[in-house]
Amino acid sequence: PSTSQENDNDRSPSPSVQQSILNQCSELHSSIMPLNTSLQGPLAKNSDKGTSLPFVFLVGNHSSGKSSFINYVLGRPVQTAGVAPTDDCFTVIAPGPQDVDQDGPALVGDPDIGFEGLRQFGPTLIHHTQLKVRE
Repeated sequence: PSTSQENDNDRSPSPSVQQSILNQCSELHSSIMPLNTSLQGPLAKNSDKGTSLPFVFLVGNHSSGKSSFINYVLGRPVQTAGVAPTDDCFTVIAPGPQDVDQDGPALVGDPDIGFEGLRQFGPTLIHHTQLKVRE
């Protein structure tokens, strides 16, 4: 008999699905940049760094499937999913050579990631963010 974990692994997206999602994110970014520029929005500050990281802000109601969606897209359990609230912070997930979790001050303090602008919102927000680097 198969286990629940085996069934979850069977539902992982193929690399072509993951690439399609990244391509769609890139197209979305390109389509909103003219509006961002005309409104002097925040994207222009970090868009010229040449980062290969797509940034997606995923928002939804409590227990609406955000963590499950992230786990599905990444093809592995990264976020804890459950009916009860599992976390109360903003999580940045980035690729890297090994799995590492860092707190908000480390995330904001790394100039290569591009979140140093969050400092203006104070320590309450910074301490409610985290970075998960996953290989």
